[in-house]
Amino acid sequence: MKPLIKTKKKMSALNSLSQASTFGVWTVQSDPEVQQSIPSKELMKFYFQESGEYMQGICRFEPSYGFLMPLFNSLVRLGTKSWLVVNYSQDEKSFYFLFPKDEVDNVDKLLNSIHELLDKELQFKSSLNQLITNKKRFLAEQALLSASLGIKARS
Repeated sequence: MKPLIKTKKKMSALNSLSQASTFGVWTVQSDPEVQQSIPSKELMKFYFQESGEYMQGICRFEPSYGFLMPLFNSLVRLGTKSWLVVNYSQDEKSFYFLFPKDEVDNVDKLLNSIHELLDKELQFKSSLNQLITNKKRFLAEQALLSASLGIKARS
């Protein structure tokens, strides 16, 4: 088995399948705001191995990113071809993959495009959270200023 792979740049989900198996980690590539609000930079761990003429795999989200599972599920099924079987286990909170070995490049492209979309989603959520925080701070400061000036706040 290959050692754990971590990267800050674009990572292949199926890194070097010339080996009998591969194991890796997708990391968050978002801005520091996301990394401060969610301590773990590991987004998802995955493992793929050969099984005859097929590749089978398992993917699990890190607990702090579990809220992305429904989006991942939708995206992976949106791009699913007839040769790609994807199952989700609610009990194990894991995705299981099965596909022919000759489709490795296509699965790799699909999973990497999904990884990029998940990272963009995290960036969006971070920006939205910052916007909401700033708006609340502004309204609180405005209320204090109005109160100190004796101006009645508008509803």
